[in-house]
Amino acid sequence: MKKFNLIKTISVIFIIFCFCGCVKDPISPRTHETNDGYNCCFILNEGLRGSDNSSITKYNLENNLITNHYFRKSNANLKLGDNANDIVIWDSFVFVSVSGTGTIEAFNIFDGKSQCRIVFPQWMMPRKMAFINDTLAFVSAYFEYTDYYVYYFNPSDLIASQQNINNNKIKVGSHPEGICYDSLNQKLYVVNSGYGDLDCDNPTASTISIIDINTKTETANIKTAANPMRIYFNNNKIYVVCWGLPSDSSENKGAIIEYEPNSMNILRQWNTDIYDLCFNKTQDTLYFINSTWNSTNPEQSIPGVYSINLNETNPAPKLIISNSNRYDMWSAIQINFADNSMWIANSFRFNSDGEIMIYDGLNLRTKFSVGNLPNNIRFVF
Repeated sequence: MKKFNLIKTISVIFIIFCFCGCVKDPISPRTHETNDGYNCCFILNEGLRGSDNSSITKYNLENNLITNHYFRKSNANLKLGDNANDIVIWDSFVFVSVSGTGTIEAFNIFDGKSQCRIVFPQWMMPRKMAFINDTLAFVSAYFEYTDYYVYYFNPSDLIASQQNINNNKIKVGSHPEGICYDSLNQKLYVVNSGYGDLDCDNPTASTISIIDINTKTETANIKTAANPMRIYFNNNKIYVVCWGLPSDSSENKGAIIEYEPNSMNILRQWNTDIYDLCFNKTQDTLYFINSTWNSTNPEQSIPGVYSINLNETNPAPKLIISNSNRYDMWSAIQINFADNSMWIANSFRFNSDGEIMIYDGLNLRTKFSVGNLPNNIRFVF
């Protein structure tokens, strides 16, 4: 990683809302780790909206040390906020977008100390982030019912970013969510969900905004399947994850759509219930989580992890790990490239602290407790 320095922390007054209890660690004793930033995994726990219980779990890959509430333990009297949505590791810092609180938090990767916090305009909710270089990053954001933007900021100078926050934004479609960067074509791709059923009739809902990062303008808005939530750039192709509308009772209302980036022509499409996906190290296999019990289509009704071999011409999703517990909700998936293990987050229907399950192939190696609603798993090497 390149080395750069963040400007000293700006003064921000924080109102601390609720008391958050500690999560019991599965193995004891545990001690809070300090001064180690690499060879680890950060798990972002979203928490329940309105409960102010977002948190971060840090897992040291060298000694298997687990630290729940890592940010809070590293920063006395400071909480991460409400409804944390995305996490990005860039250089020696971790950036977290917190939708309910309307902030982007930046903390040091080695000791967890808060460096700076960007505060967005009132009611604006930052969602997913994409970092281009040391001086340019983007985040999708919206006010719940009217305003939809992609903001851009300088990750090396968050004070200036805070000062310019009202001006550095690009108008996009209804309720932008997932965001990714095509480095080959210097373009940014953003999916506009329409907020499920709420704004699905908006002409800009269920679309993909294409942004020129040099002119910082939306150059195209392309229709896609209903309720797109996530978008990825992988092996010179674009992959869009669509959850489908909650009101849609038809089978396989979700979809994974593969696009050619220049023309944005659809190359392949898999109609399947899906929540989250990731790619293997060689980028030729796609893994996704299906967390929906669908009684109308037995072939797609089994929740679990599915794989798609992208080297095949017309590959069908293949179930590789099944989830047999109807009270489990698998909410994130990621591959640890160091040992090819698969990490799966389980949110237990969001009503309790979650867990991470680590699989070696098809075998469960171990699992450990994390915070409420784990939604992102990020490795640092």
